[in-house]
Amino acid sequence: MRDFILSVHLKNMKKTSHTKQEHFIPRQSYLEYFTDKTDKKPFVWVYESPRGLYQSFDTAIPKQITPFNLCKINSFYETPKSPVNLLEQALAKIEGDYKSILETKILNRIELSEEEKQKVALFISTLEARTPTNKQHYHKFIDDVLNLVKSNEEQFIKGKKSKLHEELDQGKEENTFFAISVATAIDLNRWRFSDFLFLNVQYNDDDQFFISSDFPVFQYDFAMMNSFYGVPPNSATIEVTVPLTSQIALLVNNCGFNGYASLDHNMVRELNNRTFNGARGYLLAHKKVDKTFVVRCTDRYRQSFLLHLMSKRLQNEDFERKSKKYKIKNKPGEANPAKKD
Repeated sequence: MRDFILSVHLKNMKKTSHTKQEHFIPRQSYLEYFTDKTDKKPFVWVYESPRGLYQSFDTAIPKQITPFNLCKINSFYETPKSPVNLLEQALAKIEGDYKSILETKILNRIELSEEEKQKVALFISTLEARTPTNKQHYHKFIDDVLNLVKSNEEQFIKGKKSKLHEELDQGKEENTFFAISVATAIDLNRWRFSDFLFLNVQYNDDDQFFISSDFPVFQYDFAMMNSFYGVPPNSATIEVTVPLTSQIALLVNNCGFNGYASLDHNMVRELNNRTFNGARGYLLAHKKVDKTFVVRCTDRYRQSFLLHLMSKRLQNEDFERKSKKYKIKNKPGEANPAKKD
């Protein structure tokens, strides 16, 4: 199983004890940034059945779970085709690199180097690929292929089990296909060529924070809404949103938007709306949410981050043009300076 892909990520790593319970959402580099720290042991507010939360909020009872006990499954990445904890150790190295960049650069709004950007891209690529949702997708694909294989077996070899049939059954049973998909995500690093814009919450109101979920990487492309095909990572109009902490999110795009920007009330709720839609098993929050928060994030029409950012860019360009012509000093949205007598 593609050991050559992972070997480069495991160089100079010390051997550690075997990990049995493996997190599919990283604990130290991700979950801990969505914790409620009012208790001695920080915990995450967990809401189950997120897609029905809008209708059943009055009866929903959130759980308080520590990051250590959240989002983990026994031997989730293991397969007899590779050494024990091979993927777990590779992912741990990626998580460690990302956490260092998050603490030293992203939280302080400092520009990333190209090497640091590649490490963040790798973290997002694996965060997207390593979830139970993706594992279910791969197994569903294998089941579809198996149905075709069985049909051909009935038609051409009188129902006898073919070698391909046996290989597919074995690969699914041994978790080989999912493990290869995660290894491939490490190898390809699919977002390495994209632009990264880090989004900060602009206002400190009670409902102004980012939530997350068990499937936090959400893709959308308004230009391909009615397409039968998936959205390619090099699409010019793709919008990939990822909440990174309760106050910072990432917009992966291909329109040249890089660096840092602030989001107003409306676009914070837009990003949370996408997190709601991407969630499968549960939502994660650093504080207890109320029904008003859920309604504001879900009962809305979807809006484009790219159009929002392009509109702001045009406003700034228009301001710069007019400021040169009329010698205006204040920026759009700022109060006019008081005139001196």
